[in-house]
Amino acid sequence: MPKESRKRSSVHSHSVRPTKRKFAVQENAVESIEVGVSAEASGNDILQSMAEEAAVPQVNLTKKAKQQIKRELFLERLSSGHAPYSKSHARRIKRKGKEQIAGGLDDIKNALSFLDEGIQEVGSQSQGEDESRLESTMTKVKLKPGQIGEGKATPLTEAQRKRALETERLRHPMILANPAFSANPFQTIRTHAENTLIKR
Repeated sequence: MPKESRKRSSVHSHSVRPTKRKFAVQENAVESIEVGVSAEASGNDILQSMAEEAAVPQVNLTKKAKQQIKRELFLERLSSGHAPYSKSHARRIKRKGKEQIAGGLDDIKNALSFLDEGIQEVGSQSQGEDESRLESTMTKVKLKPGQIGEGKATPLTEAQRKRALETERLRHPMILANPAFSANPFQTIRTHAENTLIKR
């Protein structure tokens, strides 16, 4: 006995049809016609109206022209009072504006930075003048032996370093034995510095 054929229990449902059909053409290229409007008009009138419509050139917008119009509309929307931000972003901007004291202190910051730059320029100019004067006086003054001035750029050799340490080792007990140093050490050091250091 043959088997009974199985019936499908579920059939695919049909796809949803769009309510309004859209065509991929420009709106100005499509002519909308109302049926029955010119039913009472004569044939000559209809032909004449068609000829008049054909005489008027239809403008087909190019892609570039459409983009230009779209851009102009966007710029117009930007220039209008309403910002293109969301409500929450507008609230954030408003809150930030309230937090700044008196509309912000940016102007004062800019003024202070400008003044700082001016002071630094004047300071560097005066410092350069002072250095040139100092160099001219240093060249005129010849160092006496035992006086302390600006050192040479070259470091001491090992033999020179040993000699300097030896002289300091011999000088140290004499300084401690000096009665002026025992009475007032700071005044003695000050007097020694006045005698040995070059005055500027």
